[in-house]
Amino acid sequence: MALRKGGAILIRKLVTGSLMRKLVACFVLVSAAQIPIVGYLSFDSAKTGLEQAALNKLDSERELRKNELLAYFLGTVQNLRFMAQTPATRSAAETLQSYHEYNKSGPDSAFDTNSELFKQMYASINPFFKSFLETHEVNSSGYDDIYLISGTHGIVMFTAMRSKDLGADLRRGDLKGSSLTKLYEMVLKTKKPSMVDFSIYAPLEKPALFMGVPILGEGDAVDGVLVMRMGPEKINSIFGSTAATGRSTDAYLVGHDFLMRSQSRSEQDSSMLRTKINTEAVKNALQGKSGTGLFQNSRNATVLTSYSPVGLNDAKGLGADFDWAAIAEINADEAFASVQALKDRVILIALIIAALSVLVAFVIAGTISKPVVALAEKVAQIGEGDLTSEIPHQTRDDELGALATAIDRMVRNLREQIARITEGVVILSSSASEISTTVAEVAASSAQTSSAMTETTVTVEELRQAAQRASERAKSVATNAQESVKTSAAGKQATDDTTQRMRHIKEQMTSMGQTVVRLSEHSRAIEEIMASVQDLADQSNLLAVNASIEAARAGEHGKGFAVVAHEIKNLADQSRDATGHVRSILEETRKWVNAVVMSAEEGIKAVEGGVRQSILAGESIEKLYADVEGSARAANEIQLSSDQQSVAIDQVSGGISSIDLAIRQNVSSTSQLESAAKRLADLGGQLKDLVERYRI
Repeated sequence: MALRKGGAILIRKLVTGSLMRKLVACFVLVSAAQIPIVGYLSFDSAKTGLEQAALNKLDSERELRKNELLAYFLGTVQNLRFMAQTPATRSAAETLQSYHEYNKSGPDSAFDTNSELFKQMYASINPFFKSFLETHEVNSSGYDDIYLISGTHGIVMFTAMRSKDLGADLRRGDLKGSSLTKLYEMVLKTKKPSMVDFSIYAPLEKPALFMGVPILGEGDAVDGVLVMRMGPEKINSIFGSTAATGRSTDAYLVGHDFLMRSQSRSEQDSSMLRTKINTEAVKNALQGKSGTGLFQNSRNATVLTSYSPVGLNDAKGLGADFDWAAIAEINADEAFASVQALKDRVILIALIIAALSVLVAFVIAGTISKPVVALAEKVAQIGEGDLTSEIPHQTRDDELGALATAIDRMVRNLREQIARITEGVVILSSSASEISTTVAEVAASSAQTSSAMTETTVTVEELRQAAQRASERAKSVATNAQESVKTSAAGKQATDDTTQRMRHIKEQMTSMGQTVVRLSEHSRAIEEIMASVQDLADQSNLLAVNASIEAARAGEHGKGFAVVAHEIKNLADQSRDATGHVRSILEETRKWVNAVVMSAEEGIKAVEGGVRQSILAGESIEKLYADVEGSARAANEIQLSSDQQSVAIDQVSGGISSIDLAIRQNVSSTSQLESAAKRLADLGGQLKDLVERYRI
């Protein structure tokens, strides 16, 4: 509580104290605010970088070991495939197979490894494989032994190290369910290189991994299987070294049964197929995932772990039906030791910067506050009216130097302005009396102007009334003109309609005349037809007469023909009579047609005359409409002009009234101006007293 109270008092003194204290406090607070922020940001950025570097380094270590392991297995397969294709291997397989076929007494006969013949064969075959094993020393390569297994009988016919399983029958013996038998069956089935996982091999009672390749004969038949038995030595050397990442780094392999496939650096005893590792990182790797993070290891310690599957079952050419989890882990404290060291270093640097900031704050505050205090004393003298005080010359080029120069310029300007004000006050006193006299003269002139403006106002009012009457009359004339325009427009429209109808009648009369002409032409055609009928009747009559004569000559036999001739004569007479009647009708029709044609021609001429008269009447009415419309526009213009004159006169009347009012106000204001002039003289005396307070 006392500490908090003391801190509050210290802050209050810094805030309410001198400029020196305030500047120091400000610099210190600004530095104190920046140091933690900059320090935190720097530390956070460096921490992220160091952590990522540790993760990347661990990932690289894991990938390096994993790739080395895959290269080791692929190299072993290449060696086996090369040996399987050599004449020595093929010859050995054929020789041993023939030996077994020669010595067996039944299908279940055992492979004899104690005969002199076998010993001789073994002595001749073994140097080739023995030299390979000697070249690849077991502690560095992990190659324990090389097997030749019969492709037909499944018998272990040869081992370079004469292991206990030499001569064993993989199909019927004790090794039927062993990992070696599993490898043998895989190679026979696929005819490709195969690989089986580590397991405790019973004949040796220790972990063993088998890799095998087929020895192919004619027709791709598997004559035998060449097998490499491998121990954990090479794998332990790959996953055992930790010098690259740190003293507490551990790298190991775990199978799907969660048992170790390599020796753990943290355990003294053999951990191969004995120690179980069931951590989250191992589970993720066995599920085919890769990643890096903080996990709990098998000893419940927090470690930085990098995990991924080895990829044995995906490696082309291995033929593995299993995979392992590759794990690389390092103690979190050791992995992030550089981060903690960086944190301590940042704190130390922050304290040093804070101390330097306080020292710099005192120096800068002193250089700022001393000139300010000196300027404050001079400004206080100026405030008391002593303009003779001189501002000391500043050689500084910063803002304080600029401030001192500005204050010095201000004092000089004040001296000049006070001198000018003094002169102005003297002039103001002398001018005040002159203004008073002038105001009196203006008052008298304003009274005369006011009476004249009253008479002008009366005259303008009479003029406004006369203009208003003229405007009303102009409106009446404009209204009548608009009605005339409407009437003229209606007459023009009626004339246009009449002209249009006369033209239509003319067209109808013309069409009727054409129809009558065609009727006349048809009458002539009928006359021609009637003439033909008349000729036919005459010929028929003549024929009837001839027929009667011939009938009379014929006597009794011509009576019937005479009757026919008589009927023909009657028909001819009727045709002649009908033709004459039709001719008379056509004559009457021709007369009426001619009359109609003449009437139609006269009607057309009359209609044409009516059309011309209608056109002339339309042109006259249109001219009248144009004249009336022009008169209407003129009347509208007169009306607008009258309205504008009326408005102008109203404005003049209002303006004169305003001028009259203004003059009246000027008359009343003149007296006020006279009293103001007196007060101005008094003010000049007061200003003189005020100016005399300053010493220049």
